[in-house]
Parts: sequence; C-alpha cells; structure tokens
Amino acid sequence: MKLLKFRELGLILLLFLILGCPPIPNPQEDPHTPDGNQVQPTPNPQNDEITESEILNAFSLSKGEERASVAAKKIANESNGTGVAAITFESCEALAYDDEAGTFSVKVKGQKDSKGFDKEFDISGFRNPYDANIVSVVEEVTFNFNEAMENDTKLSDFITAGNHNLGSVLVNAKFKIGSKTLTVGTTDDYRLNFTLSSIGSDVIKLTADYNVKFQKKRRGDAFETSEMKNNNALFNNISENLKKPYFTLNELYLYLLDKAGDGILQVYSNRFASEFYSLSKNLSVTHGDLLSNNSIQTIIDKYSGTGGQYQIEIDSAIFNPRNEGILADDYKGSITVNYCIASKNQIQDMLGGVTGYEPIVAISTFTKSGYKMIDSDVAKSLFQFEVSVTNPSEWNKLKLNNFYLLKKGPSDPSGYDTYIVSDLKKAGSYELKVNESDPIDVFATEPPKCFSVGKNGELIFLEEILLDKEEHSDTLKVRIKFVGEIEGGYLDWEVSP
Repeated sequence: MKLLKFRELGLILLLFLILGCPPIPNPQEDPHTPDGNQVQPTPNPQNDEITESEILNAFSLSKGEERASVAAKKIANESNGTGVAAITFESCEALAYDDEAGTFSVKVKGQKDSKGFDKEFDISGFRNPYDANIVSVVEEVTFNFNEAMENDTKLSDFITAGNHNLGSVLVNAKFKIGSKTLTVGTTDDYRLNFTLSSIGSDVIKLTADYNVKFQKKRRGDAFETSEMKNNNALFNNISENLKKPYFTLNELYLYLLDKAGDGILQVYSNRFASEFYSLSKNLSVTHGDLLSNNSIQTIIDKYSGTGGQYQIEIDSAIFNPRNEGILADDYKGSITVNYCIASKNQIQDMLGGVTGYEPIVAISTFTKSGYKMIDSDVAKSLFQFEVSVTNPSEWNKLKLNNFYLLKKGPSDPSGYDTYIVSDLKKAGSYELKVNESDPIDVFATEPPKCFSVGKNGELIFLEEILLDKEEHSDTLKVRIKFVGEIEGGYLDWEVSP
C-alpha cells in the first residue's frame, strides 16, 4: 500500500516535468488591471512650483511702482515675459484688478524647466503709487514773467491770464512722490492743475487740483470701471513752496540787460575809442553817444507811466567808469565797457560816488572793435610837429632827455585827473608848434575831459608825450603814448627844423 503511494507520487512528479509549470504573472508587465481594464500611461506631472515672485520678476513688476490694473494688463498683454530664465508663457489672462485695494488676479500658463504649469495668482500690495500722502521733493516751480516784464503787467492781471491759460505763465512744475514725478496736465494715471491767487501785491499762490485714476474689474466682467478721486491733501506739506514772488525790479533789470545784449554799445569807425573813455572816466559819466537803449526803450517807457506793477525811471550807464568801468585801446580800435541797467536814482548815486547807495545787480561786460585805429601814419597826420629855429646855435646845443610835453598831474580838489602841458621854446631862438598852434591848445584840452584835438578836429586821449634831443643834433624825437597796448609803449618819429 505504501509502495503504491510512492509510485503515484512519482508519476505525478513525472507529469509536471513533462508538461512544465504554468508561468507566474509579472505585475510590471501585465497591461491589465485586476478588473480586466487596460492600464493608461501616467502623464508628466504639472510643475505647480512657479511662484508669485517669479511671475513679477518675469514681467519686471515691483510693488509700489505700478497700479494693480497696470500690472495685471502688462501680464496679460505681454505674454513673453523674459525676466526669469527657463520660464516661457503660452497664455496669460487678467482675471480681475482693483487699484484702490491694490490687488489683482491673473491666470498664467506655460513651461518652467520644460515642465508645464497652469495656475492662478491673487496678488496684493500694489498700492496706487500716485495716491501718496505727501510730496517728497519739490523739483521745480517756475513762472515765465517775460511778457509781464515787457508790459509792466500788474499782478492781478497776470493771475487772471494764468487762470485762463496756466501754460502761458507756468513754465515748469515738477514734484516727486516716491519714484514718480508729477507735472501739470493729464496722464494715464492722474490729472494735475493749479489755480492762481495773490498774497498781497507781490506773491503768487498756487492751489493744487490733483485727481488720481483708479480702475477696477471684477471676475467675469467684460468691462472695467474707471474713476478719478481727488487727493489735494497730497500738497499740504509743501504749501510754502507753492508761494512764489512776482518779478522784482532787479529781475526786470537783468531781463532788460539780457535783451539789450552788446547791441547797447555803439561803434563809430571814424572816432577813437579813447574819446569815449576820456570823457566817461575823467568826468565819471556815460558818454551820450556810447550807449543806446533803442532795443529796450519801448519797455523802459512803459514803466514811466501809471497803471502797471511798477512806476519808475529806468536807464543804462557805464558802471563805475572811474575804476576800470571803461577801457579803450586805440591801437586795436576797441573798447570794453561794464554797463548796467537800473533806476535813474541808483545810477546817479553810483556815478556820484554816494556812500551806501542801493546796489546795482544788472551789470554786464562787453568788448567791441571797429573804432578808428591809431598807427604811426595816422598819428603823424593828427599831430604835425614843427620846430621854428631863429638861432641855430641855441637849438644845436639843446639837449632833451625824456622831456614831458604832456604828463599826468595831481588830481584836482574834486578828484578829477589833470594833465600838464609844457612849451618847448626860447625867445629869439626856437619854438615848437603842433598843428600850427601852441601845444597847450592841442593837448589835454577842456579839463577835466582832457581830450587832445587832431588836425581835423579828431578827439583822442593821450597819456603822455616825451621829447628827446641829442646835443649837437638838429633832430627832435617825439614819443607819444596812446591809450592801449603796443610793443615799446610808444609811437615815435623824428622832426627836424
């Protein structure tokens, strides 16, 4: 019995060996689930790790620099943000925004590091940068007073014109709030205007009318809403900066000085510059032919009447003529003048040397050429020296070394310069004449003007005349120092009897 059981068992084993074992299923290779359905391949996972900061950086957005609506629209309209590497956008949508709340919602879809993302963001902290509390910096508030100065416009009339057309009088008004600059006008973000009024008779006050734009769009809405909200309080902290003085008299004088330019200085090709120098310097006056107010006279005349902002007599003059306010160079035919524009009272006090006179601020310096020039030939034609000798022996033995025929003398009691003219003559022997006249009638005439007069009536200023003669020589050497600079300092020539 036991033998049979072992035989049966051996037979069973033999059958297994012959037929083989059925394969054991491999779960990794089986394409079916236990319920018989085919297994679907697992897709690449979405990369939901894109962050708010990456979105903002990609579109170069900073909180506090843009309105929420502007930021949302920038994301929606510029789908190719490039601020972050390895991120590309396939679509961007602005879902909602609220400038007053400083929030917006966007939906972005794209690839990050070759993995897809599709995500919505609710972003806050985008406060309207134009809805600030205070002005941080007043960059500029400048009026154009040119037309007002040209017409002596009263402050009240200036303000009326400005309120009718602010741009006609206000050149610039710039203010900083954070990183933003406000200027007068209407922009996509705000509207700024000013109303003008007066404080007293010489101060302009600007009152702001400032309105900020706020836009809003709710989820699902096809259109946005927009409104302007007033924020005049923004300018409360700079109220003193919005008070500006009306133009002053000194500003008027400076304007006239600039408008006149060097055209105020007249040039005469047939007259020597030293003629104007001599009279102006020696008398502390302005030569009547030297300066011309023609280009500004119409404006000056308006201030002599009534009904304007000012009533005052205005004039031009050489500033401080006795102390290098005027310089001449007859060798170059040029003149340099410091001239000023001020009230006639100021000019009279300045020229008169009054102590403590009201300072003159409108002063300018100009040099002009084109006046008659001096050289040896011209000098000889102006002054013809002749020596008459009746006793040759006396003339022959005469010796002169730097003999001053003309030299500067001491100032007179009034402070004017004086000049001494000598004779060169000896009764019955010799005599020097100039232009057939005695030297005193030719040189340094009409003190204290001290002009020298040429043969044909030309007026010129001479600083000094020296005479030299060697003993046993008939030749007289004449040396004249004219006004200006020349090598050697003198023009000279020789005269014989």
